[in-house]
Amino acid sequence: GIEWQRDKQIMIASGRAKATRGQSSVEADKLRAFYKKNKNGASDLSRLDAIGQVKITSPTQKLIGEMGVYDLTKGILVLTGKKVSLISGKNIITANKQLEFYEKKEMAVARENAMANHDGKILRADTLVALFYRNKKGKTQLSRVQAFDNVRLVTKTESIWADKGIYDVNSSIATLDGNIRITRDGNQLNGDNAVINLTT
Repeated sequence: GIEWQRDKQIMIASGRAKATRGQSSVEADKLRAFYKKNKNGASDLSRLDAIGQVKITSPTQKLIGEMGVYDLTKGILVLTGKKVSLISGKNIITANKQLEFYEKKEMAVARENAMANHDGKILRADTLVALFYRNKKGKTQLSRVQAFDNVRLVTKTESIWADKGIYDVNSSIATLDGNIRITRDGNQLNGDNAVINLTT
């Protein structure tokens, strides 16, 4: 059902609710839409709260979580849950606590046991920051992933541990810093930093 609280400027939709804006949609067990009066006296949607089985879909991305708060004025989405995920083309980013998406910066932040999977190359850390860009066709693509604390990079042949790192998607080069450990075929290398080309 739908409930309109005129005095509070809140609309509540429950029972597998769905809100659509342009080519993007938000689905959840319950949606709370908060409105604000603009200069012309009309009501503009300022915030959307999504509760239970949240799924947000756009032409290039899909986000899944348990709870979501979308601040439309700032262009910031905060998704929470035991497993939150962002799927963008061949890239999957997951976390066990929270995922934030900053529309204006084209940036996502995954917190707690975060993982990024790009074509089978897996980057894990306590916190991951994913930076996107729009290609010539206007599609959102992943350009870089920054990893902080308890960083682990896994490929088909090796596992690499570090304190922090940056993975450049276009060049497939990972730059890692602090307490480096590389294991491959039962051998281990240690160092302070490492630059690894993941295509070779």
